[in-house]
Amino acid sequence: MRSPSSNPSVAIHWVTPRLAGGAFPRDRAPELVKAGITHVLNVSSTAPKHYGDAGGLTHVVWRPINDLSVIPTDVALACIDDIHAMLSRPRTRVYVHCLAGQNRSPTIVWLYLVARGFTAEEARKKIELAWPGSMPAHPQLIDSDLVATVRSHFKRLSNKRL
Repeated sequence: MRSPSSNPSVAIHWVTPRLAGGAFPRDRAPELVKAGITHVLNVSSTAPKHYGDAGGLTHVVWRPINDLSVIPTDVALACIDDIHAMLSRPRTRVYVHCLAGQNRSPTIVWLYLVARGFTAEEARKKIELAWPGSMPAHPQLIDSDLVATVRSHFKRLSNKRL
């Protein structure tokens, strides 16, 4: 499901009814709010200072991740916990983004789904279907140790709703 937009560069890719991703929103916070987004997780290397009028966005978190290098385990788990905490609040909708919305943000969403119990392949297919052009589980961003740690993290998240 994609929110309608006259400009394809501002696409919001809905992976679940409450979890979406895409590119850096720059000055388009009003569009995010109009789409029902309440919380934002920025995993780009750029600080979240370009959201324009952020009225309606309840919470913006920045967890900088370098592109094309393995995501540090503590950062990956912090992102998973951030998404989980955001989705644990009623009526929230979360937007995860990096700069282009192709590598880091879909990989973080993939790690979250894997932590929630999806198989690696189920999570990848779900994201790629909703988010054309994305590369979830980008091989330069993850390694087997990170994936194993994320999977063990699932126990804390297993009883929570998406």
